[in-house]
Amino acid sequence: YNNVYNDNLTVESFKEYDVKKFIKPECKHIFKEFVTQDLFESMVPYENSVESLTYINSKCHLYFVSAGHPNSMEHRDHWLDRHFKFYSSAQLVMARHKQLLVGDFLVDDYFENLVDGSYKGIIYSMPWNQQINETKLGMKRIDGWGYGSQAILEEMIMRKQERMISI
Repeated sequence: YNNVYNDNLTVESFKEYDVKKFIKPECKHIFKEFVTQDLFESMVPYENSVESLTYINSKCHLYFVSAGHPNSMEHRDHWLDRHFKFYSSAQLVMARHKQLLVGDFLVDDYFENLVDGSYKGIIYSMPWNQQINETKLGMKRIDGWGYGSQAILEEMIMRKQERMISI
């Protein structure tokens, strides 16, 4: 995006979830233009995510849920398969309205996906959700997949959970 539209956006530039508020008006179809195989090939897993999600997968049913464009699902599937040895395509679910999901937990970076669902919401910290008061909304927050997050997830797994949904 930055090269094509002569911009200098970073992840930290996005203080709200709606990226269209931050991109140049001439970029009319950002997802069609840039959510491509090349994008997924350039992405690396978050620090400690491989170890943490491998552990969670060994303790309960883990699903990767995406509200992304349907055209990107094949790329997501290949990316997950490349980075997570335990992964199978049956663990990838597409859902625009995550409140339709049934599970014990949902980890998501968009707080609206975490409200009014049948699961306990865990907000994954990103620049666009820092203003959210997770305690007031009855959620937990994780700031990454390191030790503190592992402790929260371990506590939740031990409560008898059989399903877990994560993105």
